[in-house]
Amino acid sequence: MRVPRALFSHFWLAPCFGLVAVVFNGCVNKAQPNFERPPAPVSVTSAVTQDVPTYLTAIGKTAAREVVSIQPQVSGRITQIHFTDGANVKKGDMLFSIDARPFQANLQQAQANLSKDAALKKQTEANLARDIAQAKWGDTQVKRTRELLDHGVVPREQYEQLLANQDSLNATVEADRAAVGSADEVMKVDMASIESAKVQLSYCLIRSPIDGRAGQRLVDVGNVVNPGGSNSGGSANAVPAMARRETAAQCW
Repeated sequence: MRVPRALFSHFWLAPCFGLVAVVFNGCVNKAQPNFERPPAPVSVTSAVTQDVPTYLTAIGKTAAREVVSIQPQVSGRITQIHFTDGANVKKGDMLFSIDARPFQANLQQAQANLSKDAALKKQTEANLARDIAQAKWGDTQVKRTRELLDHGVVPREQYEQLLANQDSLNATVEADRAAVGSADEVMKVDMASIESAKVQLSYCLIRSPIDGRAGQRLVDVGNVVNPGGSNSGGSANAVPAMARRETAAQCW
């Protein structure tokens, strides 16, 4: 028995449409689950007013606004180092100590010379006072002898002898005055030597001239340093000490 072609196509399409409807209905039910989300946690704080740091990222370098080179002004051996690399130092803080014994000896010698010359000056002043007294007495003798000579009591030779002695005494007084002046000048030289020795002695204590940050030191205790940057007992070409304000620096 033959089934009409149009009737066969109608029965085949109907089940297909029914199957598609069932599948689509199942997908719709799975895409819409029924649940509630929990509440999200919220933190609360009070608002405050404060400075907020500003950060800038860039390529560059940091340079100190003040750089001071620390160099030895006298020759000597380093006996003590009073700072560590990178330490912040204040103006006047001790950095290095140089052996001060030779300079202390020079100061004591200059002071001894001053004391000796002061004693010589006192002796010269005493001689001046003595010679002035003798000159006054000689002048009195000359005047008396002159009166006696006028009256014919003493011979002229005696008067002339006293007059010559008086001239000698006056010359001695002038020499004593010159010696006292020379002693004053010698004492001034001695006092200048003392001041110079004190300055040299003060150079044995090297202090920071500014507030800043010390850098890397290139000498150790026992190195012998010299003015101009050269040293012995350490690196041959030591860099002078540096103290920089607000940045790191290099020390010797």
